[in-house]
Amino acid sequence: MAVSKKADEAVDSKEAPFTDKVSSIAHEAVDRAADRVGPAEESIRASASDTAEAIKQRKDAAAMEVSTIADQARLFVVKNPLVAASAAFAAGLVVTSLLSKRS
Repeated sequence: MAVSKKADEAVDSKEAPFTDKVSSIAHEAVDRAADRVGPAEESIRASASDTAEAIKQRKDAAAMEVSTIADQARLFVVKNPLVAASAAFAAGLVVTSLLSKRS
């Protein structure tokens, strides 16, 4: 509302050209908006940065856990090759059975 009032006053006044006054009012409005938006933008950027860092840490932790589980599985297969081969054979039978019933 203040901007509209100032614009009306600029039209009524004969001191300076209309475009100069309107330009000045527009600049003031933009400056006020920038003053209000600036801190909000900084806050959003900081939050986004913190969130990205947290996601990266969780991704790294998940990758480490997957690596650990894979290493454990590899070690199990090395120590128990017969059990691993039997499990793979059983899984193959189950998958084959499921696929053949759908055909």
